[in-house]
Amino acid sequence: MWSIYDTLILITGLLTAGIAAIPIEAIEKKTRMVALAVGVGLVLLSFVLGSLQSFQYPGLVVIAPVIPLVAAGAIIKHAKDVEKFRATVGEVERVSLPEAAGALRQEVTADPLPPAGSGAREESWAALFDPETRPDRLAAIAARHPEFAPQIAVHPQCYPDLREWALSASPGRSRPVADAGGVG
Repeated sequence: MWSIYDTLILITGLLTAGIAAIPIEAIEKKTRMVALAVGVGLVLLSFVLGSLQSFQYPGLVVIAPVIPLVAAGAIIKHAKDVEKFRATVGEVERVSLPEAAGALRQEVTADPLPPAGSGAREESWAALFDPETRPDRLAAIAARHPEFAPQIAVHPQCYPDLREWALSASPGRSRPVADAGGVG
């Protein structure tokens, strides 16, 4: 005997299966497959339970359709965050060393390298041990102090083109300097 509860389970199954069809590329295939499987399972369950003569649903079934809506919202938010992260990483990876150096020559940054002399070398060296040192500053340090290439290559803000240059610029050194105890 079909009831409103069977209809609610059917709607929940359809909404859950619908998560698999959300047109956002960043949603993982595994997430889509699980949503589809659970959704189809709920649809089949609604038909089986709806054909039974005596089945008592818990009252909680009334809120069941809300669950896939909340899940879809969370999945969409996560996917948008992933797309935003990928776009940001893609922008950083597209910057090459010559482009970064040219841009640094043309504009004054908010955090320029100190003038040559007056402890500039020591300040540049110390910046290589600060994980917050920006990629454009790393490029400027590389241009002024190519001997720092091994340490630039292992910096967490070092972008791929700069890392490639740094690794090729220091063939004689196999490992970066581990601490900032000395200069050079």
